[in-house]
Amino acid sequence: MSRVNLLPWRQQRQTRCIRLWGLLLVGWLLMVLTVTFWLRAHHFIGIRALQQDIAGLSAVQHALEARQKQVLQIPQAAVQPSANQPWQPVLLSLAQEIPSQAWLTQLRYQPPSLTLTGYAASLSALTAMADALTRVKGMSPGAAGELQQDNQGRWMFTFRLVSQG
Repeated sequence: MSRVNLLPWRQQRQTRCIRLWGLLLVGWLLMVLTVTFWLRAHHFIGIRALQQDIAGLSAVQHALEARQKQVLQIPQAAVQPSANQPWQPVLLSLAQEIPSQAWLTQLRYQPPSLTLTGYAASLSALTAMADALTRVKGMSPGAAGELQQDNQGRWMFTFRLVSQG
């Protein structure tokens, strides 16, 4: 019986096994390094974006605070009467003349007319509303708009008043 020397074969097998495990170890290390690098880069980008958001928000906050200081420095009494003064008598007159069974849902001003939209509880309240609009100071009645009755029996109206001045 002849003896076969298996030592070179074992040595080759051992070398291949060491190479395989070495490649697996190097591949695993490269994968860990790649994932670590990616996570750190992603984290850095997120932090940078948050810093930019914070900087932007603080700039907006400073601008709002500066604007608020400017607004507070302007006396409100000087601004308010000039804006409301021409309309104050018209609106007060309108409020006094509207019958109690009619209410407004919308006021729309398109120079030189004021459009009133609202509801009246009954036909008599609608007639009283039309009559009341003739007595509004500074305005004269224009063309009547749309009239509709809803399913609850209320009358929806649209009237137009024209400025006299």
